[in-house]
Amino acid sequence: MWSQLDDLDFADDLALLSHNHQQMQEKTSDLHHASVQVGLTLNKQKTKILRINAGTLETGELDQIECFTYLDSLVNN
Repeated sequence: MWSQLDDLDFADDLALLSHNHQQMQEKTSDLHHASVQVGLTLNKQKTKILRINAGTLETGELDQIECFTYLDSLVNN
């Protein structure tokens, strides 16, 4: 189990950093369960995945992107 979130800067703006798909799934599930306990929900339309140095990834309902702006910085693969 993961005991912390990696980069919780704002309640509506966070980054979960993972080394592999399993870590990403576990962190996302943990975030979902913690959110439900305090009455928050994750917005699937606003949730994005950025892969860096990673192979094929099945993301289901989530969009994969090539770059995005995070806290006024451009992040890209």
